[in-house]
Amino acid sequence: MAVERALEERFEAVRSQRETMMLNLALGATLLHTRGPLLQVRSSLTRALTTAQEIGDTSLQLQSLRGLSEYELWTGDSRSAIAITEKIRVIEGAGRGVVASEADAQAGSALSWLGALAASRRQLEAIVHRPVDAESRYDAARFDFDQRLTARGSLAIVLWLQGFPDQAEEMARLQLAEAEASNHAVSLCYALVHGSLVISLYVRDYEAAGGFVDRGVEHATRHGLGIWRAMATCVRTRLELYRQRPVDLAANLEALQQVRESGFRMRYPNYLINYGEALARQGDFRGGLAHIDQGIELAQENGQVVGMPEMLRIRGDVLLLGDSNAVAEAADCFRRSIELARRDEALSWELRTAISLVDFWRVRGGNQEAENQLAAAYAKFTEGFGKGDLRRARELIDSRTGA
Repeated sequence: MAVERALEERFEAVRSQRETMMLNLALGATLLHTRGPLLQVRSSLTRALTTAQEIGDTSLQLQSLRGLSEYELWTGDSRSAIAITEKIRVIEGAGRGVVASEADAQAGSALSWLGALAASRRQLEAIVHRPVDAESRYDAARFDFDQRLTARGSLAIVLWLQGFPDQAEEMARLQLAEAEASNHAVSLCYALVHGSLVISLYVRDYEAAGGFVDRGVEHATRHGLGIWRAMATCVRTRLELYRQRPVDLAANLEALQQVRESGFRMRYPNYLINYGEALARQGDFRGGLAHIDQGIELAQENGQVVGMPEMLRIRGDVLLLGDSNAVAEAADCFRRSIELARRDEALSWELRTAISLVDFWRVRGGNQEAENQLAAAYAKFTEGFGKGDLRRARELIDSRTGA
């Protein structure tokens, strides 16, 4: 009887620990997607991991680590996110028949931010192409999200960066369709705001982008996902800039402050630069340039170099708005942008800046080196010729050659 009683007490203790652990997991996930990567998110997930280790629950250890890796990604610390994914691989028994890992989604996203696009694509494709029935499933809680779906969004962006706009659009379309069918509130936010919206902006389909941002704001508001609503609002600024429409600076600043206070740093430098360009284009050149420089500095500090070519291109454009003597500095921004894009094999960034450089020089009499750079970048593409930057590049090339 004593042994049985001891076993019963042990079972009750373990059950209590498990319940506490599940509460910590739920709290961490809920806070992350409603208010952002607050320190409380890390504390909750770390407590859940400790308990999972104490009771020897491997599955819940993996879930806790997955949450912590996502948390580090959101704080902009890609290297810490990758370090946690290595712990996931160890637990899974990497090298012992594991074809695709639960770590692949976060590792792939983290690598993309560091500019390692080829390695990122391999990681993301491993989980995207994994058979659905082999995928680990967790409780379909309100704030749960599917690693395969988030990997699709990250892969879509990597494909676009590498120069495959058609494939990027198709990947984003698949992500959105699966998210809509999943009934997961967070998965749909990912697909709308970090997938379809971003890709539609990249291919310059502004009508589609407007629909996605409206849906994203409405969905996030309805489900109480405040941080997602703020992120969508910040991306709306980029859309309005592309459309050459006035930006609601007050609404953008409020959303920007909410993102900053939450600790979200993954895309915060991009949002700062959007706001900075809006300020400059609406009359505050010095304030706008200061925000752009701050965004570039933060991205460099975090190692988020994948967006640096576009940040430098935007800085070059903004310099020309407010300082007639900044020609040399703007040209240098374009030059460094192209160099970084080539280094990371981010072909779409290379083409976009090459277009800006040709426009820049043609106003000033032309420059053959810039023309050659545009033609060389364009020649590397194999698809997407009717879209956005590729269409504009073709127009510039044809107008030069008289075709």
